[in-house]
Amino acid sequence: MVDLITDTTSGAHIPALDDTMGALLVGILFSSALWGISAAQTYIYFDTFYNQDTPRLKLLVVFVFGLDTAHQIMLCHLIYVYLVSNFGNPNYLALVVWSILVMVILSAIIAATIQLFMCWRIWILSNKSVFWIIPLVWVVLASFVITVVYFVRSWSLRTWVELADLSKISRAVNGLNFGGDIVITFAMVYLLGTSKSGIKR
Repeated sequence: MVDLITDTTSGAHIPALDDTMGALLVGILFSSALWGISAAQTYIYFDTFYNQDTPRLKLLVVFVFGLDTAHQIMLCHLIYVYLVSNFGNPNYLALVVWSILVMVILSAIIAATIQLFMCWRIWILSNKSVFWIIPLVWVVLASFVITVVYFVRSWSLRTWVELADLSKISRAVNGLNFGGDIVITFAMVYLLGTSKSGIKR
């Protein structure tokens, strides 16, 4: 049986990569640009607004930016492994690089952190109403837990074909994240529209 990792036969046919690795490369370039904007915003925050916020909020900014940076590093590792370390080895394209799975859990932590922060804002705006906060927190935590399940189950898988078996879990995560973002946005718009006292720091 041929080892997909080590088979670098010179006669191996290299498929067109425009719709796969090409799309991934373009996406990573855009992601790098957005990370640069995020880095600039973080610098401006600490340079301009550092003394206006609580230590907990400052720590939150550092935490999220750190995770975002780690996520960007994983993206760079992913494309390097596929296009540089395994250049000329098309068989490797069928394998899942571990960094993409790490990105899954990093994305989950970032999303949960931001969404829970927004839930806290909604809680303050709604005068600490459990009517708003309980369903929102439930959706956020459910999405995070399901993502952890996906990460644990996918970690031992080696190929994209095997990973496709977890597509139902992936769709559930995406659906919950989308639903959570929509509900949080609606709640913020509604509460900000009806609030006249602003948000306490």
